[in-house]
Amino acid sequence: MPGLPPNTSDTSTTLALASFWRRFSGFLIDSVILGVAISLPLRHLVGSVETDSFLAVLVAFIYGDFFMAFGGGATLGMRIVATRAVNESDHARLTPAQAFRRAFAYSALLFVASLYHAHTSTVNGVRTIDNSDLLFVYLFNVPHFLDLLWVAWDDKKQALHDKFAHSVVVHTSRSTAR
Repeated sequence: MPGLPPNTSDTSTTLALASFWRRFSGFLIDSVILGVAISLPLRHLVGSVETDSFLAVLVAFIYGDFFMAFGGGATLGMRIVATRAVNESDHARLTPAQAFRRAFAYSALLFVASLYHAHTSTVNGVRTIDNSDLLFVYLFNVPHFLDLLWVAWDDKKQALHDKFAHSVVVHTSRSTAR
């Protein structure tokens, strides 16, 4: 009606789904954070490449689960690019179970990608991959790459780990990304 203020009691907001490039940027930032802050120091403490890979996947799981469950659905990289993961159906915060499923699915695919170490050999103290085994490296990484790329063609911009957890990643304003 004319002369009445707009209805501001409606608290439901439709948040825009985060684009592939925004999500990929957050992934790269998180990868650098995990790689520099965690994986490099672990390499000096751990003797084998297999153990280092397993610990890196475990740390990625803990990092993802912690920030999804207790960090408002946004890892540090997601905060920088102003995105967060929310429930697919109502855009509410992720439940702890959803956060666990999301981190578990991502880490499981990352673990499969790390299995190529079984096809490496040590020559003069350096881990190497024979050209004949290079195909295995690519094959083990396919599930992880598919997970990352799935966002590019999916209608809901979901990665495979989002589908498993029934979550979506939305673009937030800088003030709500904290």
